[in-house]
Order: sequence, then C-alpha cells, then structure tokens
Amino acid sequence: NKGSLGIASVSALGAAKVIFLDHPQSFQEDDDEDWPCWKITHLNWLENCSLAVGLSRVIVDAEAEDDEEDEDDPNEHQASLLMGAMITEGDDDVDPLNSSLWSWSEMGDVVPFFSVPKGGHHAFHTTLLPGNRSSTTSTTLLLVGCNVASEVAVLSRQQGDDEWAMLDLMEGNQMACPTDEEDEFLFLMGLTVVLLPLRLAGVNHYDNNFCYPFSMLTSTDGSLMGFAPYHRILGERF
Repeated sequence: NKGSLGIASVSALGAAKVIFLDHPQSFQEDDDEDWPCWKITHLNWLENCSLAVGLSRVIVDAEAEDDEEDEDDPNEHQASLLMGAMITEGDDDVDPLNSSLWSWSEMGDVVPFFSVPKGGHHAFHTTLLPGNRSSTTSTTLLLVGCNVASEVAVLSRQQGDDEWAMLDLMEGNQMACPTDEEDEFLFLMGLTVVLLPLRLAGVNHYDNNFCYPFSMLTSTDGSLMGFAPYHRILGERF
C-alpha cells in the first residue's frame, strides 16, 4: 500500500478497468525519500462525485527505547484526510476516471490525537450529515472522527464549490465520546447517521414525514450515543 488510489469500472460486456487517480499524497518528494509513504486506511464515496480519502503513516524513531510499561507507540503517527471533488462545471455527463477532473482539499488530521497504542494504527471514520433538501441551504456536511480520539469534527462544502472547510463549533457543542468511570477518555469506534421521522420520536412537527438526521457514535466501552444536530437560526431544518 503506497497510497495509490484507483477507480474500477466494468463495461456492459463485463470487461474491468482500473484507473489510478493522482492526489497530493501519491508522490514522494525527492528530499522526502527517507520518509515512509502514506497508506490509505479509509475510503468513503460521497454524493455528487466526491470522495473522502483517509491516509496515515508511521515515522519510526530508531533511537526510541522500548518501555514495556508504556502502552503507547513511541513512533510518530501522522494522519491526513483528503477530500476529492470532480470538477463538472454543470456537466453531469463527465468521466470519473479522468484524473484531471479531480480537485483535492488537504484537511490534515482534522481531529487531533495524542498517541497510538503499540501495534495499532490511525483510521478515520466519516459519514454524511444530510440536511433538509426542501430548505434553502445548499451545504454538504461531513462528520469526521478517528479511532484514537474522542471528538467528531464537521466539514462543510457549499454547492458549486470544490473546497471543503472545517466548521468552528462553539465549545461544548461538538459530538464526542463520553468518559469512563475513572474519567478517562474513550475513543470512537463507529460513526453513522440515522434518518428518523419525528413522529416516531414523539416530536410534534407540522410535516409528519419530516425525517431528522440523528447522529450516532459508538465508543471503545461498547456504548452507543445519539446526537441531534441543530442550527441556531434554521433550527432542525438546517
């Protein structure tokens, strides 16, 4: 795994073809040849020909001493999330196998983490947070977390814009795993969104068919938590 990203297609006759896409982490700089290559650890094909690509690499510290009592890996773990989007310019009949049509946003590690356990590795979790399509908003939202951190970040992209940005949420308003009985942080194990009609949740709403996107996460203790996203101006119809 050298960070190569391929898209496979199958013709009507059953012939398969794989095209590899160029992305910012697919090339090794000449002065960076002693560093390990990025490896893809997460892929999520999103709506409207967009793609989330999670990568990680480990920088080995040859001088690090092995402390058997320390559960953390002494080597440096790095993570990078790439958000890819096809440049369609209003043309829906474009070929996703054309590497030149893809633009990339480098988001970094998105969710900061302190360490990785020995024998472990960093991996992203991503899921779309759908908004109400009948509202005036035209923003795509993406929840992003990882298996060695507690918090979940929110990325956004405006319709017609190829660039993604991280939302700056007010303190205390982020999705996050709980702490255990000893007040130790728990880490994210899974992330998804469930569309639930409000009438089933016992909430009065003028539109009985309105579905609310409840965000769900699982933690390392096996617990499941739900969060209800809410816009301070648009309310539940964000």
